[in-house]
Amino acid sequence: MIVVTWAALLVLFVASGSIIGDFSQGVDFWQSIDKKLDIETKGQAAYAIHLKKILPENAQGCLYFSLDIQTWYLQNQLYPRRFNVIEDGPVIQNCGFLISQFRKRTNPNLEELDNFGGNYLYRIKSNVF
Repeated sequence: MIVVTWAALLVLFVASGSIIGDFSQGVDFWQSIDKKLDIETKGQAAYAIHLKKILPENAQGCLYFSLDIQTWYLQNQLYPRRFNVIEDGPVIQNCGFLISQFRKRTNPNLEELDNFGGNYLYRIKSNVF
């Protein structure tokens, strides 16, 4: 009976260790909600807070589509600032500000205003916004 009990405990220990080891997020279970959110959005939670500090509430512009969750999260967190999601291309002339997640842009019509964790905020040079 003692052997069976020890065997059962050993199986539970090994199985739980295997399950937790398979899930890389198992370690993040004890993290704060803000830290988990920043991990899941690849830094966009912190970037949204940063942008809210430097952009006026009536700011408008464009947000280059990057990744589904990260782009959606940033767009929604910036409210009441209005940023339309756009694809790569020459449609930036109607944007006041331009946000590029995870990628620096080399367009000569862009003036870099801010760089935060590999995210870039630009102003379109030909606009007066």
